[in-house]
Amino acid sequence: GDAWEKKKDWDKAMADYTKYILLQPHEPNGYSPGFIGRGRCRIEKKDYAGAIEDLTKAVNNFPKSSWAYEQRAIAYERAGEKEKAAADRKTYEKLTAR
Repeated sequence: GDAWEKKKDWDKAMADYTKYILLQPHEPNGYSPGFIGRGRCRIEKKDYAGAIEDLTKAVNNFPKSSWAYEQRAIAYERAGEKEKAAADRKTYEKLTAR
């Protein structure tokens, strides 16, 4: 998925991330990167509702993933949901604070 993403082939990247998710059904945190990757692709395709859905699954499965909150904030922002974007950015900042 990452390789296809670098080539900006969002559909092939999404297909690979979907396969990754399906191959990790018993890993509660293990398939969160698949949801994050697929969510990023959906952002690029302007499918903000789909991106939010995937990134919410990543957040629910792995609530300490700053990356998931960061990406979901982008999706919320582009979907016009500024308050939700701000809340996710705040969580991202808390998770990355040192």
